[in-house]
Order: sequence, then C-alpha cells, then structure tokens
Amino acid sequence: MTRTAGAPIGCQRLSRFWGLGCPKIYHEAEDTLGVIVSTPEGINCSPYTGSTDCEHAMVEGDYVLTAVSGDPQLTISQEWLSGCDSAGGTSATCGVTLDADKAVEVRLACEQYDMLPPDEPVTTNTTIRCREIKAVKGYKIGDGGRVRFEAQSSVELGPGFRVNSLADYFVISVQ
Repeated sequence: MTRTAGAPIGCQRLSRFWGLGCPKIYHEAEDTLGVIVSTPEGINCSPYTGSTDCEHAMVEGDYVLTAVSGDPQLTISQEWLSGCDSAGGTSATCGVTLDADKAVEVRLACEQYDMLPPDEPVTTNTTIRCREIKAVKGYKIGDGGRVRFEAQSSVELGPGFRVNSLADYFVISVQ
C-alpha cells in the first residue's frame, strides 16, 4: 500500500529543530494511480511525482482531501474506505479534522483512459489497465513494441491506429 501525506514547512521546521510534535495524517491507497491533494495546501503526493511513500507532520485543523487523476488522459474513481470525519464513501472528497494522528484509506480505480497519439511509435513494453480504454487518434505501435490493453468494459480503436509488422506483440483483453 502507498502511504501518502504532505505538510506545511513551518510545522516540519518546528518539529525538526525544537522537537515539538505535530499531528500527522496518512493516506493509504490500494492502487498507485491518482494524486491525493488537500485544501488547505499541504498534501500533494503521487506516484506520478515519484512520491509513493509520504508521511509528514501537519498543522492542526480541518482538511479536505481530494483524489485527482494526475494525468489529463485518465479518469479515476475513488472510494474513501476509512478515516473521513465528513463525506467519504464514493463522494469526491474526504473531510478530516486533524487533532491527532489520523489514517485515511482510499481505493482508486481507473475508469477511462484516453490515449493520445505519441510523438513517435511506441517501442517499449507498455500495459494499460482500465475499465475503458480509448485509442482513437492515431496511436502507433512500432518495431519491438510490446503493448497490452486490459479492460473490464471496452477497448475502442479509431482511425490512424497502427501496429507495425515488426512489433513484438499487441494484445487486447476485455473481461
């Protein structure tokens, strides 16, 4: 699981230099897609930014956590499993009153991935897993490309979609 949180720098300095404690908030994500952000600012952690294990002291107060995709091509859904003081469940946000260490658990899921055409044909090992996958604008798989689309609902391929004859493989799996 990914542990994710962020912190205002002031509280970190106090804690580090004077040994003062600050409440901590943790986010436990079952998947590694998406970004968890907070209002007010402080939490902004994601595998997209390389932050897959974040844990920071936070200033006491009320925070609203939101899960966002972190990728303009990706639509995600979230289910706040535990730790929300308000909202939560399948709502867009999770309210947390931070007055002690808290843990928030959320499940993130890929709903739709709209693949944009790459500048060059794909020549790497690539796997896309999502409920719906759309590659409708000239997506190309080049020499040595190994591409696998795994969808729960549908895969849509449009005009301009090409697989080079020297591609290692292209697999579509719809469950």
